Amino acid sequence: MKRNSKQFLALFMAVAMSVTPVSYAYAEDSAVAGVENTESGQQTVEVTDGKIGVADAAGQPAEEVTGQEEETTAGQGTDENQKSQEEPKAEENAATGNVTEAEKKEAGEDGKSEEKAAEEQKVKSEETAENAGEVKTQEAKNVTSDFAMFKVGSSSVVKENDHLKVSIETESKTYNKIYIGSKADTVERKEEKAIVGTGTGNGYLFSFELPLSADGTDVAFVPHSQKKGWVSKKEDGDYTLHISSSAENKKDDTENPEQGGNSGESKPETGSGENQKPGNEDKNVLDTGKYVVDVDAASASGMFRVVNCVLTSVGGKMQAEITLSGTGYDYLYVGTAKDAEKASKDQLIAPKEIVEGKCVFTVPVESMNTGIQIAAHGEKSGKWFDRTLTFKTEGMTKYVQVSDGSYKANVTSSSSMFKVTDCILTSKNGEMTAKITLSGTGYDYLYVGTSAEAALADKSKWIPYVVDKNGMYTYTIPVSLLDTGISVAAFSHKKQVWYDRTLTFASAGMKNLNNSNSTNGNTGNNGNTNQGNNTSQNTNFGTGTTSGNTGTNQTPDKESKYEADLNGGTARVNSATTLADGVYTPDKFSWSGGTGKVSISCTKITVTGGQAYATIVFSSGSYGYVKANGNTYYPTTTGSTSTFVIPVELNKNNTIIGMTTKMSTAHEISYSIFIYLSAAAKADGTTVSGETNLSADTLDEKAPEIMGLSYQSETKVEHAKYFKIYHYDQGITLLEIDQRKDEDTKETKTKDTKEDTDSGLTPAQEEKLALYKAKIVRYLIVPEDAEIPAGLDKEMIVIQKPKKSAYVGSEEVLEILDKLNATDQITSVGVKQKNCKVEGIAKAMKAKKIIYAGTYKKPENKKLMKSKCDLAILSNKILPDEKNEKKMSVEDQQKRYEELAEKFVLLDVPMIVDRSADEEKDDAKAEWSKVYEAIFAQTDSTDSSAKN
Repeated sequence: MKRNSKQFLALFMAVAMSVTPVSYAYAEDSAVAGVENTESGQQTVEVTDGKIGVADAAGQPAEEVTGQEEETTAGQGTDENQKSQEEPKAEENAATGNVTEAEKKEAGEDGKSEEKAAEEQKVKSEETAENAGEVKTQEAKNVTSDFAMFKVGSSSVVKENDHLKVSIETESKTYNKIYIGSKADTVERKEEKAIVGTGTGNGYLFSFELPLSADGTDVAFVPHSQKKGWVSKKEDGDYTLHISSSAENKKDDTENPEQGGNSGESKPETGSGENQKPGNEDKNVLDTGKYVVDVDAASASGMFRVVNCVLTSVGGKMQAEITLSGTGYDYLYVGTAKDAEKASKDQLIAPKEIVEGKCVFTVPVESMNTGIQIAAHGEKSGKWFDRTLTFKTEGMTKYVQVSDGSYKANVTSSSSMFKVTDCILTSKNGEMTAKITLSGTGYDYLYVGTSAEAALADKSKWIPYVVDKNGMYTYTIPVSLLDTGISVAAFSHKKQVWYDRTLTFASAGMKNLNNSNSTNGNTGNNGNTNQGNNTSQNTNFGTGTTSGNTGTNQTPDKESKYEADLNGGTARVNSATTLADGVYTPDKFSWSGGTGKVSISCTKITVTGGQAYATIVFSSGSYGYVKANGNTYYPTTTGSTSTFVIPVELNKNNTIIGMTTKMSTAHEISYSIFIYLSAAAKADGTTVSGETNLSADTLDEKAPEIMGLSYQSETKVEHAKYFKIYHYDQGITLLEIDQRKDEDTKETKTKDTKEDTDSGLTPAQEEKLALYKAKIVRYLIVPEDAEIPAGLDKEMIVIQKPKKSAYVGSEEVLEILDKLNATDQITSVGVKQKNCKVEGIAKAMKAKKIIYAGTYKKPENKKLMKSKCDLAILSNKILPDEKNEKKMSVEDQQKRYEELAEKFVLLDVPMIVDRSADEEKDDAKAEWSKVYEAIFAQTDSTDSSAKN
């Protein structure tokens, strides 16, 4: 009867629904704030402050919560979502006889829950016998809707690296679009972020991505009907989609009785795969060192989860320190549960320690990538259960050991809203801490861990900010690993919410502050990853030198498999080098290209037969090939990252093209990489610098080193105090402009108005915007025939010469350019013709050779684009100053300046703020002509007053 009523309801709903054709679009999410992925022009699923936000802040992903619940010893109950995920597993395992009553108790369920589960199991078993087909249909549902009119047919939720890939096929064509978010959001936003369905036989197919934290949660959504528009009639909140990968993973959890589990007779050293046999002779033993590895912990019920593993290998013997998700097991034993029952107590493995409610055990590891039989003793039940642990080499990283001392280190952040501008890493007695400085002042606290853990942690464990002498926020945090992402939660002052971030502290390029002539001086460990796995950041720590040494633990990498690139995407490179064969660590690696969402690293150079090969790693596992050296190379390793070994020319730019399948269709993205190796530079007799050394808060008193460039001369500045000019090879010029006000320090304390908000900028554009927020804004003026090393565009604003279509919003600059006879390079100005005091400009405006494009405060986008603007010069009055705007606060002026800078970043037009009017004396004002001569002169001019 129950089944028939369901079928009748389905039939009734199907008849009531109408048909609407539509096209398909693929949506890609951003992790927290819904930042649009403009790298491919694809849409982004925005995670609003609705249901997903609550799940992120209040708890871990569903599968992690479930794992913790079963380890509980206090008899804690589970919420409805957790029960719904555990019960199908219990049903499936009960059918095979793998789950005992004792093991259910290990899950932390009380007697009542156990009874209920048994009763439900009985009912479900009867239904299975009566109608197996219906049960199968229910098991396949990964996505369900609480809106009856939005009927989900088939669905899937697949875990891919750092996200969930969701597909929904509806059973009717009533709703042609959906929006992941709240009904309270604007119609414009819904339209902008809409996921458009592609027509199928009976309904629509919707494909999109969500964060991993959405697994097991209810995601707010709004359906769209062509007849009625966005439907949101639910009075008590939003319609929701329940997202769960468990229906798909449930089948994977079923154990073959012959491969372990309670009914198996698996023996120690026996793997769970078909080809693995007792006493596997192909042992995979790691080189001496300490590694962080992933562990597959197979059990009959999924009640045994390893959340962290540090493996140590010494002299061919390995042992692992594993952390379980809870405290449900008080002993482990290497062998079967049957053998464990007979073992003496001294053969059992007791917990080494309990950290934050999680047991830590030390177990021997015979071989990598091979199942190891482990028995686990339930503290509550007093019974032993069979488990299988597999320690994987894929994706592992090696601990990089750092000698005691202080180091300047580079830090990569997962979020452009959480940018680290400075880092001093201190190592003492094997423990590391880092003092990091953020670009903004939007976060009150940090916590090493996830946002969910931070919300539940004692406030004493939160790390508050300390204001430095420049008014910036600094935090001192513990660092467990280099070259490996560390979870850090950041508490937003404005939104009072914890956000998940990931920081990676790079060992490459670390500068020992105690010894300026060397990087890290520890010779005991070279930081490479064994088994050809190069996903980690590999740094060679040689004593007294920063590169050129071939550490004993460094394994040469073989060139990736390749085939000829018939389309000629890249040219051949000269990878020949006079360096001896061996493994080298780059002194500097930088790159440019893409949107900045995916990063590239390289910390290993292999020289074989006089040819240089670079091991490069993309932070995404979605790169299927790389075009380089006229060939198409395929990845050496994949996983959460993509690794390639390709020939490169050292100390030169190399063009590569990466193909990513991250979006709905394959995309090729061009990058430029620059690998500096001082040993190679020395062998070639070049004098270029290996790093960029710029002062943080003041104009450089002497020419700074710039990676890949050779210093030539300086333009003498005798009177002006707001700029400096230095010249390098290829006619390249560095211009520095001080944007600080002498008497005003309030701008250093201004809150960063862009923190925690969706700016609409790509990560690369965010980096460029940050350059305009600095106290000293630096410009690299580059002639059209010159080439700068890749990555310099992230450290300074590039002005490409010649300039042909400048916008000038400062009358002082118009006068200077008139005297330099450079007005023919101006196409738009910020002053109207009737008010223009420069006769030549006024005549050009009358002849319509120059147009008025709005004031420096409000330049008009359309007119700038129409005039093909390639440089914008603004008045000093745009800078925050109490004297400039009596009716506007300094904070509001700062916001206006940042919004204007953002506008030019989006237009990809360099912006300069002229400060000639701020100079006190006329001779100082006059010296600003040197700035514009450097920019507008048709030929390279280092000024007659330049000195070497």
